[in-house]
Amino acid sequence: MPRHRFGTEHDSDSSSRHPKPIPSGQHLEFTADGEWHASDGCNDQTGRWVTAAGGTLLATARSTTLAFCADSVPIDQWLTTARRAGLDGNVLVLLNAHGDETGRLSPTN
Repeated sequence: MPRHRFGTEHDSDSSSRHPKPIPSGQHLEFTADGEWHASDGCNDQTGRWVTAAGGTLLATARSTTLAFCADSVPIDQWLTTARRAGLDGNVLVLLNAHGDETGRLSPTN
């Protein structure tokens, strides 16, 4: 089954296009059957996703553990607050209902 995995954070500031590496273990992965899997580095996160015309995105999350992680990245929050998704080159860009960017992720190799 095809999977799309992302693992490099970009600054939300659109003037900066220099990726910042996400610390080890942090990632977001989409599967073709509508599942997503992520980790903030300490907690595994999962949920479901669906898209519609024009980049509309709806993602829901299942419950997760809440272990503290000093270098955590709120990937699940980026995804579940996003209402649109698109690509800027090969970078996944997530936007909330107001059109504000919630996160940018580059594909992993």
